[in-house]
Amino acid sequence: MMNKKGEEGPGMGTFIGVLVILIAAIIVIMFFTGAFGRIGESFGAAFSSGTSVEAVIQSCGTIAVQAESKYLYCEDFKKVSFPTGAEWINCEDSRVVDKFTQHLSCKGTEVQAFCMATVNAEALKAGTPGTASAAKYTAQFVKSCNSVKVNGQTCTQWGISGCAVAA
Repeated sequence: MMNKKGEEGPGMGTFIGVLVILIAAIIVIMFFTGAFGRIGESFGAAFSSGTSVEAVIQSCGTIAVQAESKYLYCEDFKKVSFPTGAEWINCEDSRVVDKFTQHLSCKGTEVQAFCMATVNAEALKAGTPGTASAAKYTAQFVKSCNSVKVNGQTCTQWGISGCAVAA
């Protein structure tokens, strides 16, 4: 019998509270399972991480050129998986640049700068120059020079300072 005072059943506030908790739980689950990344990929290169050559082509041909963003065009490198292994590419990569008609001009030093930063970051994971772990840093630097590929070539092939000497 629900006619007594205080026994009216759940009200609108309770319903909204349960709904908010349910939505929050779904968002937390999606965050931890990585579903947001998959959702982003379904909306195209503008929202995805650019993990395929096709996504990079779309990003370069539409977003970077239309926005006339030299940063996105020249300096925004995406990690792409190829059958031969992972590689970093930007809009200047030959597998990308030939696929669209409009181009922006880069300084020409972006690949080398990215290569140097990436190789150095990998080497710093192993050691620090000028310390007891300097030998580990140098060994990892050389290894990274020969393994990190940017726009189809290793950093050694790009002529990164220290790579050619060390290789």
